[in-house]
Amino acid sequence: MFIYSVYDKKALSFSPLFIAENDDVAKRIVFMSMASNTMLSSSPSDFSLYRLGEFDSNNGNVSGISPVMLVCEVLSLIKVDKDKESN
Repeated sequence: MFIYSVYDKKALSFSPLFIAENDDVAKRIVFMSMASNTMLSSSPSDFSLYRLGEFDSNNGNVSGISPVMLVCEVLSLIKVDKDKESN
Protein backbone atom coordinates (compact mmCIF):
# COMPACT_ATOMS: atom_id res chain seq x y z
CA MET A 1 0.00 0.00 0.00
CA PHE A 2 1.08 3.56 -0.58
CA ILE A 3 1.02 6.74 1.50
CA TYR A 4 -0.57 9.85 -0.01
CA SER A 5 -1.25 13.46 0.86
CA VAL A 6 -2.92 16.41 -0.81
CA TYR A 7 -0.73 19.50 -1.16
CA ASP A 8 -2.32 22.92 -0.72
CA LYS A 9 -0.58 25.36 -3.07
CA LYS A 10 -1.93 28.40 -1.20
CA ALA A 11 -0.98 27.21 2.30
CA LEU A 12 2.25 25.61 1.01
CA SER A 13 1.63 22.51 3.10
CA PHE A 14 0.52 18.90 2.90
CA SER A 15 -2.71 17.60 4.43
CA PRO A 16 -2.80 14.63 6.84
CA LEU A 17 -1.62 11.37 5.30
CA PHE A 18 -3.86 8.61 4.00
CA ILE A 19 -3.18 5.13 2.69
CA ALA A 20 -4.48 3.56 -0.53
CA GLU A 21 -3.74 0.43 -2.54
CA ASN A 22 -2.62 2.36 -5.63
CA ASP A 23 -2.79 5.73 -7.40
CA ASP A 24 -6.23 5.08 -8.90
CA VAL A 25 -7.74 4.31 -5.50
CA ALA A 26 -6.07 7.42 -4.04
CA LYS A 27 -7.59 9.52 -6.83
CA ARG A 28 -11.01 8.03 -6.08
CA ILE A 29 -10.64 8.82 -2.38
CA VAL A 30 -9.79 12.45 -3.15
CA PHE A 31 -12.60 12.70 -5.70
CA MET A 32 -15.13 11.28 -3.24
CA SER A 33 -13.99 13.71 -0.55
CA MET A 34 -14.94 16.51 -2.93
CA ALA A 35 -18.60 15.46 -2.69
CA SER A 36 -18.88 17.35 0.59
CA ASN A 37 -18.54 21.11 0.64
CA THR A 38 -14.80 21.39 1.29
CA MET A 39 -11.93 23.57 0.13
CA LEU A 40 -11.07 20.76 -2.31
CA SER A 41 -14.45 21.11 -3.99
CA SER A 42 -14.55 24.90 -3.94
CA SER A 43 -10.95 25.50 -5.12
CA PRO A 44 -9.70 22.30 -6.78
CA SER A 45 -7.00 24.12 -8.75
CA ASP A 46 -5.26 24.92 -5.44
CA PHE A 47 -4.52 21.26 -4.68
CA SER A 48 -2.34 18.40 -5.94
CA LEU A 49 -2.24 14.72 -4.95
CA TYR A 50 1.17 13.28 -4.08
CA ARG A 51 2.49 9.82 -3.27
CA LEU A 52 4.88 10.15 -0.31
CA GLY A 53 5.89 6.59 0.42
CA GLU A 54 4.97 2.99 0.98
CA PHE A 55 3.45 1.12 3.91
CA ASP A 56 3.95 -2.62 4.35
CA SER A 57 0.88 -3.88 6.23
CA ASN A 58 2.57 -7.24 6.92
CA ASN A 59 5.42 -5.89 9.01
CA GLY A 60 4.47 -2.24 9.67
CA ASN A 61 7.47 -0.82 7.82
CA VAL A 62 7.12 2.63 6.31
CA SER A 63 9.44 3.96 3.62
CA GLY A 64 9.43 7.38 2.03
CA ILE A 65 9.92 8.46 -1.56
CA SER A 66 12.40 11.23 -2.25
CA PRO A 67 11.46 13.32 -4.03
CA VAL A 68 7.74 12.83 -3.49
CA MET A 69 5.79 11.88 -6.62
CA LEU A 70 3.03 14.00 -8.15
CA VAL A 71 0.07 11.73 -8.90
CA CYS A 72 -2.27 14.36 -10.33
CA GLU A 73 -3.71 17.82 -10.04
CA VAL A 74 -7.03 17.66 -8.18
CA LEU A 75 -8.70 19.75 -10.89
CA SER A 76 -7.97 16.97 -13.39
CA LEU A 77 -10.17 14.59 -11.37
CA ILE A 78 -13.19 16.78 -12.06
CA LYS A 79 -12.42 16.96 -15.78
CA VAL A 80 -12.02 13.17 -16.01
CA ASP A 81 -15.38 12.61 -14.30
CA LYS A 82 -17.15 15.06 -16.64
CA ASP A 83 -15.60 13.30 -19.64
CA LYS A 84 -17.04 9.99 -18.40
CA GLU A 85 -20.52 11.54 -18.10
CA SER A 86 -20.46 12.71 -21.72
CA ASN A 87 -19.73 9.19 -23.08
